[in-house]
Amino acid sequence: MSRNVDLIVKGGPVLTFDENDALYINGLVAVDKGDIVYVGEEMDLTEEFVAEDTVDVEGDLIMPGLINGHTHAAMSVMRGYADDLPLDRWLEDYIFPAEGMLMSDDMVYWGSLLSAAEMIRSGITTVADGYLFEASAVRAFRRAGMRAVCAQGIMEFPTPQWDDTERMFEVAREFIKTHVEKGASDLIVPALFVHSPYICTPDTYRRAKELAEKYDVRLFTHLAETEDEVRQVKERYDTSPVRLLEKEGVLSDRLSAVHAVWVDPEEIEILSEYGTAVIHCPGSNAKLASGTAPIVAYLEAGVPVGLGTDGPASNNRQDLFYEMDLCAKEQKQARKDPGVMKAKTVLAMALFLGAEALGLEERIGSLEAGKAADIIVMDLSRPHCSPLFNYPSHLVYTARGFDVKTSIIGGRVVYHWGRFYTFDESEVITKVFEIAGRLG
Repeated sequence: MSRNVDLIVKGGPVLTFDENDALYINGLVAVDKGDIVYVGEEMDLTEEFVAEDTVDVEGDLIMPGLINGHTHAAMSVMRGYADDLPLDRWLEDYIFPAEGMLMSDDMVYWGSLLSAAEMIRSGITTVADGYLFEASAVRAFRRAGMRAVCAQGIMEFPTPQWDDTERMFEVAREFIKTHVEKGASDLIVPALFVHSPYICTPDTYRRAKELAEKYDVRLFTHLAETEDEVRQVKERYDTSPVRLLEKEGVLSDRLSAVHAVWVDPEEIEILSEYGTAVIHCPGSNAKLASGTAPIVAYLEAGVPVGLGTDGPASNNRQDLFYEMDLCAKEQKQARKDPGVMKAKTVLAMALFLGAEALGLEERIGSLEAGKAADIIVMDLSRPHCSPLFNYPSHLVYTARGFDVKTSIIGGRVVYHWGRFYTFDESEVITKVFEIAGRLG
């Protein structure tokens, strides 16, 4: 008996990260209509698969695609523009003025496409993005063939064409309706992004939550990122950022709180009780000296924790292998315990825990029949990856983004060994240089 499928990936070990943590030494993944229909040992097949396309990995590692829980992809046009500054000066003296000069559909489209190229090259198959002009980011991710949670931004400060909150809500509402009511690509999931409690008022948060509930979409926000944010919120509202959002009824299991660095033990329990997820961005936190988030405590409390790169203007890279390595080491250092954050746990944050933090655990995060075929192939044969004793340890502490050989998203091969099949990478780089040149 034979079965026709669209794609077969075979010829190497398959690390599934399913609930049984299965590893198939000579594995095979069969894909049809964008979903996985079989994963297991090739020798255990009870029926023959006949595929339109076959990827033979020749001994390389097959694993789930990584999930970037937070970025501002369009900000790649400002990569390196303002470095070595604290967050408040970085934003107010450099980034906000730069956005005022550059912000447009064109900037968001090409900047997001450049970020997509960087992320896909390094094994990221799903990204959660939050910015203005997000419809242009949708166009970019669709062209790249990338899975994306695209969150339309709502902020409260004057920028060109975005000079009032009402206008932002109108755009956000239309963005959500377009992608929920009129239908959208299976790869694109709409959402909302409210910047932060020190920029946006409680009323804005309440309205955003109501809009998210009405259309059943996810809500993202920066939360308790810096000590200065906590101080400002305390002075303004006589409470902390976490308790402010609890008081306003914003905390819920549809909320993803990005950063969440400056919290106390009681606030960790509050986030856990509401089912609120946390997205940890260790590279950005370290570069801006924002602090070290209590990730171990979050995980112990049962808080879903994903891993993010943050935007390429504040990191400045979008490579989750770098973030995984940094995450593990910072937590060990903070707790003075080398065993407190194991490689397998950190890898889970970039895979199935990261999927849970985005509300997508039923679709992505592991290689299982019925889930989306988001697959990457890792070449672990280079000197820096030799020898190899343990896959999770190797992936967290040794592997780098450039070890990704192939990226498959929704059953479609979008990248293989330096070549994109969905767009011209050189064209994108040229366009971004042109846009960035306006900054002088």
